[in-house]
Amino acid sequence: MKGLLIFAVLSFAAMTTGCVSRAISEGTEKALGPTGYVLPMDPKWPAEDHAFLAAYKNFELAAPIQSEFPDLSQRFIEYFPGKLKEQLVGRGLSVGNPGKTLLIKVNVLAYQGVSSYHKALGPTEEVVARVELVDKDGGNVVGKAICIGRTYQSVGLGPKWKAWGLSRAIVNSWIDKYYPKEGRNEAEEEAPPEDKQDY
Repeated sequence: MKGLLIFAVLSFAAMTTGCVSRAISEGTEKALGPTGYVLPMDPKWPAEDHAFLAAYKNFELAAPIQSEFPDLSQRFIEYFPGKLKEQLVGRGLSVGNPGKTLLIKVNVLAYQGVSSYHKALGPTEEVVARVELVDKDGGNVVGKAICIGRTYQSVGLGPKWKAWGLSRAIVNSWIDKYYPKEGRNEAEEEAPPEDKQDY
């Protein structure tokens, strides 16, 4: 009997610790947002050369978004342009202005949602895209990369967060590192998606 009591106490403690850890992880992701990763391809760029894209005075999403993934969420397609613009403006980069323009061409390669079972366990979701930065005047490709937007907790489920994560990868993890810090617009704080999730 005593052994069963000890087992019950230890089991409860383990469950409590797990719940606290999960709550902390959920809260952290909600506060910090999704993660954006970038894997540069050819042509190779110099390491964080902030003058590399200095000639460009305007950034523009090439429409429509391309996709090699047959079940790409329509809601993701709707949300992504706004989140990309938000990230560009948030870094003080010009959108919709005259001047030399850099086109951002997005081709979604993979779009990973999760089942109801995984939603309850604290899932990972991600969207993977091949992105090309193209000089609008000349049509030449300035850079290529695989960009990944990823969330790790249930708070980040749904197409809004995946759109947010991919736009962070393109802008924060890539373009921002190759554009001069001087002469930017006043940066605007990014707004997280609404709490209401749609899948």
